[in-house]
Amino acid sequence: MKQLMQWVAAALTAFAVFNGIMFLIYHPVNEITRSGGASPGLKVYPDYGLYGLEGYAIRTVDSRGYVNPDLPLAHEPYLVVGASHAEGFHTANGRRYSDILNERFGYTDSLKFYNISHSEFFLPDIVKRLSAMKKEFPDAKGLIIDIDSTAADSRQLEDAMDQLGFDEAADSYEALYSALPAGKKAAYRIKALTPAIREMSLQYQTFMKSRSGMDLNVLRQEEDRQESSREKQDRLEAYRASMGETLEFMASTWPDTIIVLHPGAVIDEDGSLSIAKEDTDDIFEELCLEYGISVIDMTDRFERAYEEDHTVPFGFMNTTMGSGHMNDAAHRMIADAVYEMLDDRGDGI
Repeated sequence: MKQLMQWVAAALTAFAVFNGIMFLIYHPVNEITRSGGASPGLKVYPDYGLYGLEGYAIRTVDSRGYVNPDLPLAHEPYLVVGASHAEGFHTANGRRYSDILNERFGYTDSLKFYNISHSEFFLPDIVKRLSAMKKEFPDAKGLIIDIDSTAADSRQLEDAMDQLGFDEAADSYEALYSALPAGKKAAYRIKALTPAIREMSLQYQTFMKSRSGMDLNVLRQEEDRQESSREKQDRLEAYRASMGETLEFMASTWPDTIIVLHPGAVIDEDGSLSIAKEDTDDIFEELCLEYGISVIDMTDRFERAYEEDHTVPFGFMNTTMGSGHMNDAAHRMIADAVYEMLDDRGDGI
């Protein structure tokens, strides 16, 4: 019995030490999921997040439940919406392209570019919440939609036309947090105090993704290797029809929309940089042009940056360059591209 107690004491001590270290390395923010609204979930305010397993960044949550400085919105803001690349948990504080754009356009006391991105918030999911975004942010001027591929499942795009809504009394941060039972609020506090458990959960999820071949930034395998020419033609025709309907709806709901495309990029064995391509790229570009949606394709900028000084847009010094999330350099290049487009318009931002 004495030996068992010593083992338990040692295990608890080891966990306490590990948990203390994780406060300096990985301390993610808590989240409240929701069915309606502009995003799938809101972060718990006034939590902060520390992300040091990939890059190193401290993130604050604003009183609306989004990952932004807690400042008022500027007149007619742009909503920046995308998945984890745009959410930018792994990018140093103030270096996401939404943050850089606020600084460059002189917004220090308010936010002209408001980031509502969310992990795994991909294009079909974004489309499904376009109407909700309009209701939650009625004064917003436009959208900057962040994607890493033009590929999309036609059925998911069709399903996304069944729009979600926004009810202030049910989907706002105040309503969501007030409705939480005391036990749930206590659970959030406990999770905030035990980052070690969340780190172990993250490692398990990463392991399972690696076994399934999933990665945030890998050149996609050719899914049509066994696809006949007829099947490929049918797939692309279905894509054109569903994406055309999607972009037409997007343009009518949010006339001022900019899509930022930053395809995956990896370093080959010979040291060259390979940029992911999709057989839907040309169709997507044609449809965006047809419906008046601006597209910023980062391919040329990524390739030029690598050719000039070997700047890689993905990966961090504490991970593998060419893999994982966008880094500071990629966010800076995207900010440059968006700034130039908006500045050329001369519309008084």
